[in-house]
Amino acid sequence: MSLNMSPRDDFNSQLQRLVLEAQKHPPQNREQNNEWKHLVNQIVAIIMELPHNLRRPAVRSLPIVQQISQALEEQLLQDVHQELDHDNWQRTSIREWANSLRDQALKKILRDPLLNSIALEAKQAVVGSNERKVALSLLMEAIHMANRFGHPYGASLPPDVYNYVRNEALQKTLMEICKKMDNYHPNRDVMAWVNFLLNSKWIEVYNKYIRQGITHLPKHSNNHSEDSQQLTFVTSPDIIETFWRNDETISQSQELRQLIEEDPDHMFTKEHIRGRPDVNFKVLALAKIWEDKSWEELAIRFQIDSIQTMSSFYNRRLRKFKPYLQQYIEE
Repeated sequence: MSLNMSPRDDFNSQLQRLVLEAQKHPPQNREQNNEWKHLVNQIVAIIMELPHNLRRPAVRSLPIVQQISQALEEQLLQDVHQELDHDNWQRTSIREWANSLRDQALKKILRDPLLNSIALEAKQAVVGSNERKVALSLLMEAIHMANRFGHPYGASLPPDVYNYVRNEALQKTLMEICKKMDNYHPNRDVMAWVNFLLNSKWIEVYNKYIRQGITHLPKHSNNHSEDSQQLTFVTSPDIIETFWRNDETISQSQELRQLIEEDPDHMFTKEHIRGRPDVNFKVLALAKIWEDKSWEELAIRFQIDSIQTMSSFYNRRLRKFKPYLQQYIEE
């Protein structure tokens, strides 16, 4: 399905014009009207061009992406047919209407067998390869978009504490999937596997906070956008690579830990949060990668109110040191 846009005809005006033209056709005559079908195809083509995480340049080389695009196009054709019977697009901006349609269609298609196919592509990619990392990144995005996570039982917790614990359990669940992708069984429903692991991680995180006697949120954890940032953070191929654990990379992990602990020329301790030499890359890397500490735990340990400041500092330095760490492993 191709689309030629006039340089003077931007997205909003062209989409609105096509919708208005399509709605001029009486509902009873649409299915036999080739002009109406052509208008619908053009509307879908425009919506398909909207950016989303499953069509990022990094993942477009994966064979499964073509299958996702085809399924999304077919779903949008059905949904646009129905939407043209209503004026929902007039209640918001035309772009928001299009984005909403696209998101709803993605959620509908991201079920098995398509979600299963994405998981299989990740499993079949060579361990340690860039293809495996990119495929895992795509799988994490698809699981997020599907948004069919379970809600483990936690009636004794206040709602804000429940959401806080559940978000941490979700984070650990997705990392567990990345580490144990080879254990995925082709006949297993992906979200059933996710929610099985989520229940296990929920118990782990819940018991941790109960042992600590936490019944309310620390003040730095009230930032809801931070919670969503952490859940998005896990989909980055670089982060997946950093936390990866398999038989081939365990020895490399040990070598990296020794390198960071020995810290030649103090290169890792020199990089620290402004005014806080004790909060440096070395202590954060050891705590995050090998001690499996959450940002909430580290914020409490170092008495830092802003988790975002600490995590942003760490991620920037991780990118800075990545070439050096990779060279060390290769040598």
